[in-house]
Amino acid sequence: MNSEFEKKLAEQPLRTAPAAWRADILREARTEAVQHTLAADAVTGWRSWFWPAPRAWAALTACWVVLLAVQLFVNAPSATAVAQVDPPRLALALAEKRHALLELDVAVAAQPAKPAAPHLPRGASGWLREERGGLPC
Repeated sequence: MNSEFEKKLAEQPLRTAPAAWRADILREARTEAVQHTLAADAVTGWRSWFWPAPRAWAALTACWVVLLAVQLFVNAPSATAVAQVDPPRLALALAEKRHALLELDVAVAAQPAKPAAPHLPRGASGWLREERGGLPC
């Protein structure tokens, strides 16, 4: 069966693609090739920049990690620094703060409440109707 197919295929004349199609196909292929080359150049550029001394870059990264770890551990408050707070003084300061807040709450509660301003209907332009004599325009 393959031999019959091959015979029929061999008998078919070879046709060329239209010139417009050929130009479009070649243009697209060139564009893709340029884009692929640019992307490859970008990756190659980074690799060429890092490649001369990869161990040096790894050592520099390790130094940064160590410095970051030291910085985090040095700035962290220790348990002894937290324990140095005098509990009686802390309790006294909290009591004074509560007392001041209670005084403020009493002062606010003693003030008479202001009545809410009545809602005045406004027209589409934002003017009060009362200002124009109370008649809608």
